Amino acid sequence: SEYSYAITPSQLDAFQAFLDAEHDWGQWWGNSEEPAKSAEEYAAECEKKLIDQINRCPKEPIEAADRGTAFNEVVDMIIHNLTPGETRSDMDIRLSNSEPYFIYVKFNGFEWYFDTHLCTKVAERYPYAISQYPCGAPLQTSKGLVWLYGYLDEWVAYKISDIKTTGEYHFGKYERKWQKHVYPYAVVESGDCTEIQEFEYTAVKLSKPTEKDPIIHGEIYPEVYTNDHEQNR
Repeated sequence: SEYSYAITPSQLDAFQAFLDAEHDWGQWWGNSEEPAKSAEEYAAECEKKLIDQINRCPKEPIEAADRGTAFNEVVDMIIHNLTPGETRSDMDIRLSNSEPYFIYVKFNGFEWYFDTHLCTKVAERYPYAISQYPCGAPLQTSKGLVWLYGYLDEWVAYKISDIKTTGEYHFGKYERKWQKHVYPYAVVESGDCTEIQEFEYTAVKLSKPTEKDPIIHGEIYPEVYTNDHEQNR
């Protein structure tokens, strides 16, 4: 192939985490008398994750990641007015038809009950969106020609959004993530559009289900970045 490397935002995120390992360890455990892991152990962990990302090692199912995938699928189902039977074949999705309204999803052996109101509220942020859009574009670097690519979550007019489900949130949480550079760069550089003005990480802070209330509720925190195509290059 004419490309020296093909790189995804997830690989760039893993590389960023490796570069930031010392800083992050200091922030999380620096003041702890007995840190859960040493700075060296944490750096080694980040390095292993980066190598696994590069080698595309198969991952064990991780509930938090799979919950995010399931939530995304439900939001896309609502945006595009699909029935559960028209969604991913590897996910079992069912809708409750009486109160409390929830959307049940079974995926990779995990089960969740998402609050229908929350899912609808997130979906309403993306009217007429293009969802899960495959994009890619070349980038010339000192190490050769690189193909940057991935699937963006939601694209509406001049704005691209990435849905992030999380258990805790503080503003700026996704500042060092790479989707906000890669996806706008890819769609403009490839000629799919002429301009992307904004990139939004739509953080959805999800509640922990309990026996008393197994339904997952949540709050939405938009983290918006102005896009600058020249800067992305």
